[in-house]
Amino acid sequence: MHKEQMPETGKINEDFTCTFTFKNTLSVPLEECELHVEGLGIFRLEKFDQGDVRPGGIFRSKIICAPKRAGERKIVAELISKQIKGIRAEKIINITN
Repeated sequence: MHKEQMPETGKINEDFTCTFTFKNTLSVPLEECELHVEGLGIFRLEKFDQGDVRPGGIFRSKIICAPKRAGERKIVAELISKQIKGIRAEKIINITN
């Protein structure tokens, strides 16, 4: 299970926070988990090393965004581990002046 908290809109030079939460609902540990987050037009790729996540374990990562340009911007988050790949979330955020 994964959940992301991101605003619908933002303003140039005003920080906002994106939060990504993941719960391992499998009966096996997920080894070498990494969360990759990229804010196209907002920030470069960030990698969060989560290590191993036990069954039922939860991790949360936050990133502070400070947009510099107006327009529609996409934030993409992807979870990768030895056992799974391709858990992905995307959201368009409209940045205004």
